[in-house]
Amino acid sequence: MTLQMALQYIENINNDNLLPSPNITNNKNYLFHCQNNPNKLDTSLHENEEIEHKIKFETWDKYLATIAGFSNNMGGILCFGIKDGTLDIIGIDSNSNFFTTGKHLEDKLLSYFGGGVKFHIYQEYISGKTVGILKVEKSSNRPLMFSKDVPNKDKNGQLIAPSCRESDIYYRYNAQTRPIKKDNLEAIYQEKSSQELASFMSIIQSNINSSGVDNLAILNLATGQVTGKTNSFYVDEQLISKIKFINEGSFCEKTGTPTLKLIGDVQPIISSNVIEVLKDPRVEYPTRFKTDILPFLKLHCIILKEVSDIIKKLKLDEKFCYLEIQNDDKRKQYTDTGKIPNTGVNYLYKPEILDGDI
Repeated sequence: MTLQMALQYIENINNDNLLPSPNITNNKNYLFHCQNNPNKLDTSLHENEEIEHKIKFETWDKYLATIAGFSNNMGGILCFGIKDGTLDIIGIDSNSNFFTTGKHLEDKLLSYFGGGVKFHIYQEYISGKTVGILKVEKSSNRPLMFSKDVPNKDKNGQLIAPSCRESDIYYRYNAQTRPIKKDNLEAIYQEKSSQELASFMSIIQSNINSSGVDNLAILNLATGQVTGKTNSFYVDEQLISKIKFINEGSFCEKTGTPTLKLIGDVQPIISSNVIEVLKDPRVEYPTRFKTDILPFLKLHCIILKEVSDIIKKLKLDEKFCYLEIQNDDKRKQYTDTGKIPNTGVNYLYKPEILDGDI
């Protein structure tokens, strides 16, 4: 049996539903065993980019890096109850925590990655033995990055160095899960950028096809300027602040965000009477620590601890960092005292900080 056949079989099991415990899918026709020896897997199913074997199940913390690695590559399967190398079918207890803690895994993935991981859990019976399988899909939110350290203990239960650290990004290579290489990370961001551009262009093309290019215009939410093929005008800043985006899939539906209808006369303005309005700080300071600075450090092999002092200084420099304080009372307190609140603060950075070495 080929790997392609095996993965196609898994895909046909339940390709749309998340299956946390206790919704375990049971399958009668397991196709992985060797034709000449039912106690071994087929030799085509040795560990590779999409398959990893474990003799037993321990705790989900042990496999978070592998799950992230699969998600950041093409997806894959973790088989529990299989001996790597020999492919002997050892099996695991049908009452194993593997089958009862699926919801716990879902919570852990949300805690460490904030979502973006889709998985399926099911079991197979081979030669009277139970094999547990975790199928991990390719993430639609790559790259998945650890948002905090994963605690680790030695055999005596004493805390030791974390098994995975905050900002770590893992990738599945041939039969191994390792920290992502620069070229793979660049490829992920290139793919992400291409997908975003393609999505935007498809919207533009759809509107051109239905309305014609002469009837289209682009609204700049930062300035309020509406630019068409031959002319442009401005939308009042008070109206701009009230515009809500339409959620994908709920356009014009009663359950979705209402669409915007502009009512009123268009009034001309004299250029000398136009005054500068306050811009959204997120336009001038679009760079974020988690989504931009951390991947930048990873890409350039810079250890976070080496630049932590520089980042602390950037946070206090208004030329490079804007403090978005969400609570009115905390904002007033900061204005009066200059003391930054411990919580409820988003640090927004200018993109220039990534132009050279931080």
